[in-house]
Amino acid sequence: MLLVSLPINVHIMAACLGILLFSGALRNAVRSESYLRAAREIKRQQLRASVSRNYKPSPNAQWQNKVKELAGRGFTLKALLSFYRQLGGETMPHYRPDIHTTNDVVRQAIIPLSSDSQKAFASLMMKDVPTYPTKIVTHNWNNLFRDLVAAIVADALGEIEYCRVAYALDNELNILETWLGRLQMLDNTYWVCAFSICQHSSICGCITSQDIDKVTGERHPVCTCAKEKFLNETPPVNEEGRSIECEMNKFDDMMVYLAAHCNSFCQVIAIDVRCKVFGRAWCMAEVAAAKLAGMKQHLKIHSESCLILNEKALHSLRIQNMRASRPEDVREILAKIHNHEEFNRELHKLIFDELLEHLWSLDAIQQLERIGRLCRWEFIRMSRGSQTIWQTTISSGHVPS
Repeated sequence: MLLVSLPINVHIMAACLGILLFSGALRNAVRSESYLRAAREIKRQQLRASVSRNYKPSPNAQWQNKVKELAGRGFTLKALLSFYRQLGGETMPHYRPDIHTTNDVVRQAIIPLSSDSQKAFASLMMKDVPTYPTKIVTHNWNNLFRDLVAAIVADALGEIEYCRVAYALDNELNILETWLGRLQMLDNTYWVCAFSICQHSSICGCITSQDIDKVTGERHPVCTCAKEKFLNETPPVNEEGRSIECEMNKFDDMMVYLAAHCNSFCQVIAIDVRCKVFGRAWCMAEVAAAKLAGMKQHLKIHSESCLILNEKALHSLRIQNMRASRPEDVREILAKIHNHEEFNRELHKLIFDELLEHLWSLDAIQQLERIGRLCRWEFIRMSRGSQTIWQTTISSGHVPS
């Protein structure tokens, strides 16, 4: 139904690809690529099974209890969208989706809203009911917060690119939420450090000279709560000298714990427009941990053009040059990596041979499906403002997934 309303060149492009799909040469190429992907998937499943079979909790009971506590701080997509709706209203009234980053939202919304309870915001979102996520989201705090939410929604909708979802978040949030509800995706559960870590046990009372709101020009507020802070080496510590109560040094342990206990647990990597996520130390530590645990890894990009523009920079990535907000985090991560150059080679292989290769070498069927999704999103953009068309689109079951 939707394709009828689209420009003629879109029909021609889809038809040509459909003809190619059934040619002998293309069938052979699809078959060859399918074999390679199947082989990689079998290897991943074997690794995942080994992780589950051989999982051993930390011998330090206090450490393990904190890992379990963190693992239960997931939240639903419905709760995330409910929070997103508050921004620009009573919560952070000056919020601008095209300007404010995740760091801005943490400092001016998440921390203030949780200051009375001094809990992780995810616990408030889920009314203190432990919620175990099916996916962990790796992201850059300097990315637009809207784009982080868009990447998560794109994951639920099965999209690789999230630019069109970002547009819908800005312009047709009600419709987007209706789609997700009809697809039964609103109960999907995620784990995101900005929500799932208790900021009042870590960073709420400390800001840097860069913590300035780009809209107001003012520095972010400093939380005045008296909750005790636990950083990397704050006592009590375990046998390795790592703080037991710190919530920022257990991401890899928590990921392995969830991977061992939930076969569907996987990773979403939300890549910002400038691909800076690959230059953040903790982000890459999470990517490496997911790989070692045999977890599926789903790449979400703003757009393919952004990825192409940053390809050269991605080739020059080195773990030694990665950054974190706190120098001690970089030192801790580097200390856990015995051979930096080997890690760099594996990182490049992971990014280009496995994660990005999936995007750049879509087989013919996947390309045809992608064109279909692009056509539907374009129809949505062209139809904005016509409630009748929107409702027809929803009732007919034609959603961009």
